[in-house]
Amino acid sequence: MVKTERLSITISVVALGLALSVLVPLPVRELYFVVLGSELTIHLSGAAQMAAIIVAIVCAGIESIIRLHPQAALRPISYTATYWALPSILTVASLILVQQAEWWGHQVLMLAVGSTLIALVVSLQYSSIDSPGAERLPGGLGAIDLWQQPMARSALNAIGYGTALILFITLYGTRARSVVSATSVMMASGLLSLGLLRGERIHVGRTWLYAGILALIMGELTWALNYAGLPLQVGGGFLLLTFYVLSSLIQQYLWKRLNRRVLAEYGTVYAVGVMSLVAISVLTVR
Repeated sequence: MVKTERLSITISVVALGLALSVLVPLPVRELYFVVLGSELTIHLSGAAQMAAIIVAIVCAGIESIIRLHPQAALRPISYTATYWALPSILTVASLILVQQAEWWGHQVLMLAVGSTLIALVVSLQYSSIDSPGAERLPGGLGAIDLWQQPMARSALNAIGYGTALILFITLYGTRARSVVSATSVMMASGLLSLGLLRGERIHVGRTWLYAGILALIMGELTWALNYAGLPLQVGGGFLLLTFYVLSSLIQQYLWKRLNRRVLAEYGTVYAVGVMSLVAISVLTVR
């Protein structure tokens, strides 16, 4: 019951913040930087400032909920922080959709859908935490827990990759300068991979290390793709394909299941995916 109450409070505050971002807009602020010898101006809109506030609330709420699980109560914050990423990204996406909706009915719909999805993700995250002693619980409860954990993890993976596809297509389609688009893809990839690579039997330091390596690879790849001028669906699809294959291979390595057969399987998936994207690109150009 305590978990439900904390989740309800967190989602209620998030919904309130999303509503206030429309009803009470904050003033715009500008930040000036010099990156690689060129000037860069960042416009902090009221929505961006509100997003930072809401994300902080989401992270605090998730931390309090995850800590209720006996397997996470004494874990370091570097472990529980891996649960913050996906809900935070969904929160920012919900705020953007609410801001872009012109009719108040659509705004309410986006607010409701976003809040519901965030609540679902947090619930799945809690259910995905491994409980080594679950199979010994009486009354069949252990069997339910053992069934819920892999199902919850699979659902989280599906939501994570779906979110990655939307983000990659959106970020690549902006045609922004590489220092902006590549950095954005790098940050999104790193945050999403934290949830994908997290494991109860994997040292949290390795999770952060390989998430960082994957993020750097995705950032460099985006930088190179910006010069290719690919259609946004093809560019976003290629980023997702690379992200999926690399994150899956790292998962298998961390789980000590990486072998020649696994390499061949994912190599085949990558080759077929690349050929499909090339075909789509050719047809699009024609």
